[in-house]
Amino acid sequence: MKIQLHYFWYVFMLLSIIYTQPILGKAPFKQTVIDKAKKAVVTINSKISSSAYGDVVGRWTGTGFMVNKKQGLLLTNGHVVGGRGVMGTYDVVFYNGKEAVATPIYYDPWLDYAFVKVDLQDIPQDVEEVAFSTKNPEVNQPVFVIGNNEAQGFSVHQGVVSSLYSLAGQMPQHSINLSLNTKGGSS
Repeated sequence: MKIQLHYFWYVFMLLSIIYTQPILGKAPFKQTVIDKAKKAVVTINSKISSSAYGDVVGRWTGTGFMVNKKQGLLLTNGHVVGGRGVMGTYDVVFYNGKEAVATPIYYDPWLDYAFVKVDLQDIPQDVEEVAFSTKNPEVNQPVFVIGNNEAQGFSVHQGVVSSLYSLAGQMPQHSINLSLNTKGGSS
């Protein structure tokens, strides 16, 4: 099975680049590594009440992760916050169920990512922060992805990077295909 990184690329980068160096070539991943990564991942519930362009109104759920705990910055897909010209509310749910209100501070329409900010006092003390690496992922590198597939709660999948350079979707985007082993179907 192949999953486009379109929905998971932020979490993938978190997990494949940050947490794999000490465990390259070893799979499955230790539960302590997965548990640490889960503490960085959040669910973002978006409710868009009005749009300058008329086509982006409604409710949906997405995934993001903490990139700067000292500033309360989370990274997510741009489409999770609805893009440009929208008015809405964004509720973040941390790994432990604690909720916070987020404010979008930047949206990139071309690369489909956005930063949202939460108040520092709303961040659980043991939330993990993701640090980005300067190393690129490699073909056959073991990885795992964490996401909130179709608002059904967090799921964790393990696999290997099968391709680094493919284009998918209607706009040019970088996709990384993951070959995942699943049991009992996939989410």
